[in-house]
Amino acid sequence: MFGVAASTASATQLCSFIAANWVHTAESVLSATGGVRVHLHYDNPLVRLTDVKRVVDHQAVETLVQYRYDDNGQLVEVINRNSDSIRRFSYSDGVMASHSNALGLSCHYRWEGIDGQPRVVEHWTSDGEHFHFRYDVKARTTWVTDVLERELQIHYNADHRVTSSRDFGGERYAIEIDDTGNMTGLTLPDGNRLELKYDEYSRLVEETDPLGRKIKYRHHHLTTLVTQVDYSDGSTWKARYDAKGNLIAEVDALGNKTEYLNSDDGLPHTIIDASHKSKYLWWNSHAQVERFQDCSGKTTTYRFDERHHLIAVTDALGQATTLERKPDGEVLRIQHPDGSAESFTYNALGQVLTHTDGKGQTTRLL
Repeated sequence: MFGVAASTASATQLCSFIAANWVHTAESVLSATGGVRVHLHYDNPLVRLTDVKRVVDHQAVETLVQYRYDDNGQLVEVINRNSDSIRRFSYSDGVMASHSNALGLSCHYRWEGIDGQPRVVEHWTSDGEHFHFRYDVKARTTWVTDVLERELQIHYNADHRVTSSRDFGGERYAIEIDDTGNMTGLTLPDGNRLELKYDEYSRLVEETDPLGRKIKYRHHHLTTLVTQVDYSDGSTWKARYDAKGNLIAEVDALGNKTEYLNSDDGLPHTIIDASHKSKYLWWNSHAQVERFQDCSGKTTTYRFDERHHLIAVTDALGQATTLERKPDGEVLRIQHPDGSAESFTYNALGQVLTHTDGKGQTTRLL
């Protein structure tokens, strides 16, 4: 739970506080709270982004990702933090003709000019998928035929949003959309309907299922934060937020109340449950939990490396579990307190290939 919370908080902070110094030079800087800084390098005649590097003490210490381009400035390769080439692209007449991943799966596209615009008319992959596309631009309709000669049909409105479809199996769906683009109704292949209602700010306030059961939502002032959910069985969930939008209390459908005491940065340092027992959290400057104390007073500590990856967990008994990782975060080895160890190998896409347990037995994933 806390790993997810920490990751979410860290990502939110990074997105919320990023400040960019965009200048027409070979390098720009992105900085965020917690001292996170990256350099953006534009070592390309057409001023394309070529490298993103992690910065420590004003020095680039690691390349996070690399981008390579052809002479026309079109992206042809992406190289990750582990120095693996994870994506390649090719082009024809200015449009993408193919792309492939690190394992060799390739996707190909054939284009034609239709109604003054290039459109994909054929798409196939190296693993056997094959599709043909037809368009009626004025009728806002697209047809797709698969390798089995089955046909899919999609109809769009003037805003290019799907309003109805017939899939490869013949099942039909109809979607109702209001003037602001919100889906207000969905008719399923069996004729059942889902209905959705929104307020003047396009926030969902009510949904009705095919049996007529309703769920209603209330929101915190003019934000999208939900303060109350009324369920069809009569139960209610409630929440309260502070002036900054941080959750400070919630009451579940059974009436159990949980309170959150937050620091100035919005991260909870104390959680008080319905039985008035407290849990405590200590965070680092990157919104990652470094220490957690449960209701019984037992403490677990967490340690992270310079890349902000979790590398050690020490429980209340002082027993430590350590993790060895690749630069991009994949776990290579787990060392347990009893002396046993697990190890992993990966392909270039970061998918597990083998797992060796503490007894030396290896499982291979194909």
